[in-house]
Amino acid sequence: MFVLLVFEMLPYTPKVNLLIIGREIKVFYKENNTKHRYKTINKLTMFKKKKGYAKMRGKAVEILGLGPALLKVWTKHMNKELKEHRIIRLCLSLSVGMEKILHKYLPDDGFLALPQKAADEFVQKAFSLVQLNVQLCEFYADEGKKLFTVTSKCHFLLHIALQANAIHPRLTWCFSGEDYMKRMQRLVRACCTGRMKPEMAMKAIGDYYRLGLWFTFSGKSFS
Repeated sequence: MFVLLVFEMLPYTPKVNLLIIGREIKVFYKENNTKHRYKTINKLTMFKKKKGYAKMRGKAVEILGLGPALLKVWTKHMNKELKEHRIIRLCLSLSVGMEKILHKYLPDDGFLALPQKAADEFVQKAFSLVQLNVQLCEFYADEGKKLFTVTSKCHFLLHIALQANAIHPRLTWCFSGEDYMKRMQRLVRACCTGRMKPEMAMKAIGDYYRLGLWFTFSGKSFS
């Protein structure tokens, strides 16, 4: 969406267009008292990659409050005559609707799962969102544009939606786990270097992970 807005839809240079979008998002944040905000939107590298599909970068908590703002901005600048633009708006609307359901029934308020009616609505929105995303992926791929893609997270989202009446989605999808995964990747990479046998690497991973936990929970430092 950012790529379309900045490189095709707005009339100025990509850099200026991005600053315009960033300013409109900030206005939305202020008017709606948005709690979680994307702090600075001023670099094209935030979403434009040298290779592969466009991908919005940022912390999960920043992305959390971006949906409603982006829906407002897209609705303002979209071409209502273009089917694909209307589909994008619908995708944004579905995403915002899903977040509203989750926010209405928070685990902190005692909802360890969504009520059945809310869970059914969540499932319907999730499947519609993924189906529309596939349509956008195919449409822009035919034009040679890598703007939308279908990833494993889309698949996981549907499984989480189907289980929403049994366990709250916010209890199954924890973005803090991404930091944990990055640390584990570094650990595994270091332990695999120079060890030809898988069992040797696995033992090293277990040993160093156990040592790291000891330092963490004992409060002692490496020095």
